[in-house]
Amino acid sequence: MLAAWWDFLMTKRGKRPSAQPLPLVKTDLATLPLGQDVMVWLGHSSWYPQLAGKRILIDPVFSDYAAPFSFINKAFPGDYPWRAEGMPEIDLLIISHDHYDHLDYATIRALLPKIKRVITPLGVGSHLRYWGMDGALITEADWQQAVRPATSSPSTCCRRGTFPAVG
Repeated sequence: MLAAWWDFLMTKRGKRPSAQPLPLVKTDLATLPLGQDVMVWLGHSSWYPQLAGKRILIDPVFSDYAAPFSFINKAFPGDYPWRAEGMPEIDLLIISHDHYDHLDYATIRALLPKIKRVITPLGVGSHLRYWGMDGALITEADWQQAVRPATSSPSTCCRRGTFPAVG
């Protein structure tokens, strides 16, 4: 077992980047019909699911770098087609954790007027409040704690399943 770990940690392996970049289709999210359920991958950890007429954004990072310094960890190779300014109003923002490649200050600040509700792990809401988000929009949950995403208020309970009942 130790030999396997040693090999894993110490053996130099060359990166094998794809010979061709991933195909990219810029989707105008604001013009998607709300009645159409879609799932759009925005790169790395960022997703835009539109379900049951609700616009959901998960771990948005629209900055050029997913790091505190601009010389490391370019967020997306090539030209990134989405910007916070071009996002539609967001019914539910989900932040999975507070690493730079999942929680981006510039993106959150630009999205502030468009966000109706936020669900995030316990403790991450402090970042959002510090950055200017209204604390009434934020629902924080601890490990093993269930959350039913409702867009009207944190105390509103959904009538159906988890995602179809957003709102």
